[in-house]
Amino acid sequence: MQNYKNNQLEIIVTENDNLVNIKWLGHSRTLDPAVELDPYLNGLLTELQGKTIFVDFSELISMNSSTIMPIIFFIRKLEEQTITAEIHYNGKLSWQNASFVVIAEIIKSYKNVKIMANQD
Repeated sequence: MQNYKNNQLEIIVTENDNLVNIKWLGHSRTLDPAVELDPYLNGLLTELQGKTIFVDFSELISMNSSTIMPIIFFIRKLEEQTITAEIHYNGKLSWQNASFVVIAEIIKSYKNVKIMANQD
């Protein structure tokens, strides 16, 4: 599985047996991040079947509102493909809390994807 790097955003993917960690780092500030993120994340989906996914946003320094839609689309596709995933964010950062509480509300009926705040 390939990592992603563009401008100030980096996504590091590591795999250990059936567990895949996807860590978002840096800043997502491009005006239309979906142009590059959607194809990248869709490509990841083909490799995630049958695996448990842990997506960690807790070290993401900032993201603009345009980044939320590619994240929601990715989460929706995880659910549609019945891929078990935990999404973690830093609950102590107000901007992350505001963004991910909204996303959690949107996906509250999902059975395979859960969103949790890290408090440490």
